[in-house]
Amino acid sequence: MISIRPSLLLAAFAGVVLALAAVPGISALRGKAPQWLRAQPWLPPLLTLARAGLPLWPVLALDSLPPLGDIAQANALATASGFELGKLPDPAWAAASLLLTSLLLFVLHRAQARTTLARWARYDSEEERISSLRDQMSARWQRGGDGYSVSTAMPDRAALVHWLDQTMTHARLAGSGCAVLLIHLADACDTFNDAAGDAVPHVRADDSLAQEAGALARAVLEPNDLLARLAQDLFAVGVPGLLDQARAQELGTRLVTAFTERMAARGLPLQIGVSIGIAVCPYDAQTPEGLLRAARISLGEARESGANQVRVFSAAAGERARRMQMIRRDLWRAIQDGSLSLHFQPKYDVRQRVLVGAEALCRWRHPALGTVDPAEFIPVAEQSGRIDGLDDWVIASVCRQVREWMDEGLPQLPVAINVSGLRFASGGFPAYLLDQIHHHDIPPSAITLEITETAAMRDIDRSVQALAELQSLGIQVALDDFGSGYSSLGYLKRLRVNTLKIDRTLIAGLDGDEQGRAIVASTVALAHELRMQVVAEGVETDGQLDILARLGCDMAQGFLLSPPMDVPAFSRLLAGTAVVCG
Repeated sequence: MISIRPSLLLAAFAGVVLALAAVPGISALRGKAPQWLRAQPWLPPLLTLARAGLPLWPVLALDSLPPLGDIAQANALATASGFELGKLPDPAWAAASLLLTSLLLFVLHRAQARTTLARWARYDSEEERISSLRDQMSARWQRGGDGYSVSTAMPDRAALVHWLDQTMTHARLAGSGCAVLLIHLADACDTFNDAAGDAVPHVRADDSLAQEAGALARAVLEPNDLLARLAQDLFAVGVPGLLDQARAQELGTRLVTAFTERMAARGLPLQIGVSIGIAVCPYDAQTPEGLLRAARISLGEARESGANQVRVFSAAAGERARRMQMIRRDLWRAIQDGSLSLHFQPKYDVRQRVLVGAEALCRWRHPALGTVDPAEFIPVAEQSGRIDGLDDWVIASVCRQVREWMDEGLPQLPVAINVSGLRFASGGFPAYLLDQIHHHDIPPSAITLEITETAAMRDIDRSVQALAELQSLGIQVALDDFGSGYSSLGYLKRLRVNTLKIDRTLIAGLDGDEQGRAIVASTVALAHELRMQVVAEGVETDGQLDILARLGCDMAQGFLLSPPMDVPAFSRLLAGTAVVCG
């Protein structure tokens, strides 16, 4: 194996020696050397070496000669000969030029040594390169430097990026590829802590699990594959020479199988849920950061699909991630600059089919993405911590709009506002809602608050207290999406809401599903027994509306009756509330 960098350094050093020797050498050859120089014992051998043109490299005991080193040596000797034959004047300026030339060559050598090609030229084979890289990482860990988790002896993110940089470069030169697999262990440490209790007081749960997970992964991986730990429950696998996405998927499946076996951490059997995201170079990215980004996107897809899933990066997933990134980036700005708008979906009395209220819905028209569905930006708002600001904007905007309708002399009908579970659970929410009602000088009965049963049941005691406070102020409360989750009749009794909204998934089966019809009938009867009104969501056919009327449902909303309307359209509808629907 040829090591380029030491040879380059010695080549530059030799060039400098030749340059420094040029002044006495050329002067002596021309017979103009001063008396002190002629008396030096080393001058005759130097003159002999210059006249014979012998290379200086054997004297320096070099094993090899880089091409640029040959040029430097030949240039120095040729310059000396040229001065001798040309009988030029004082050669001191030429020696300085040679010195500068040698220094320039040294800089070029160093630049060449730092190129990727030079780094890879140090290795004769892929196996030698990987072995050397592992030795470097091991030495870093022994020194306690960056790149390794001291507690688990696993490479960390910095080491992974370094490995990817070299592996992807080699893959480009060799016309091959590589893959990254991100592995997330769902709730692993919590499961371990619950199982361990006080049995493992001096061992960090995450480190113990990481060691166990590493052992399981290495049993599946090849010797040249890299296993790194990026976070408490996040691992990465680097696979060199892999181009086939199907093979990467197969490897991910084998890893899932290994992890989902009963995993023993410190002797405690555990069941661990695993999600794996895969990205392959060069198809998905050309840089280490880009490949890791693509793997994170596919990992997110796997986690959203459920436990023990493997997903390979795709262009569609990348586009969805780009869209979500733009939504996350621009949502707060939209809340601040008025890019959001309100639409109102009418509610109708089922028997008389007249307008009795509305539900306020938030809409967003993005300058680049167009209309963004609430199902997209509301989860983003919840995940990014913007949901409180979004809820507060909706509340303030609805109160202001109700005030405008009252000023225009339009009929006053209750408007329902959906509030997230996070905002509802915050301690200052009832006070904020009441402040907005008083600020816009509207009656509390003009607002109906809608919360989902999931949000209400998250902290049932706090929910009961908050609902009682709101109802004492005259604000109506509706339980939204009833029947979509794990509905509890015991909780329904404790919550004491004014209105029960049956989820659209139950309404969709009314036409041909006798069991679904029986569930809706029982729900309506139960709500009436508890002195609650019932609203059916998502009514889309005349048959559904007729069945709801026979079952005694009070109100309905859906595209059969009316789609959501913007403010001008709903204002016109309010002005003609005596018109019978349908």
